[in-house]
Amino acid sequence: YTQRATELYLRQQYGIEPREALGQGTGPLAARAAHLSRTLSDKFTLNENLIEVFPRATLALRGLGGESRRYKRHLLERQTRAQILDALAPVLSFAPGVWREECVQSDHAFDAVVCAYTAFLWATEAWQLPSAFEAFAARDGWI
Repeated sequence: YTQRATELYLRQQYGIEPREALGQGTGPLAARAAHLSRTLSDKFTLNENLIEVFPRATLALRGLGGESRRYKRHLLERQTRAQILDALAPVLSFAPGVWREECVQSDHAFDAVVCAYTAFLWATEAWQLPSAFEAFAARDGWI
């Protein structure tokens, strides 16, 4: 329950429902992120040119997420991913080829594109940490 406060905050403030209880099954992913952060530390610094991204939060903050717009493990997941990409079309385009279709077919490719889009927003719109989390979120690279 160490992450319960975060789960409640995300749910109440932004309507973001975690895929699973935070901390469950994400240990290896968190360890990998910490390893990458240390490995890249000679060229990248948290909140300067290195950030942590939660794709569903980006979509929720842009009004493209939420329970009715589930894009993973859902009967209409591919249709939902295509609709979200269509909504992002004014600011997100794909080179010729099968790139867009790959994002519709693969939730992993879709998440990667949303992460890149989040970094774009961070760089161009100066997205900031939520003020309630500044003390510890800055240390972890949250935006």
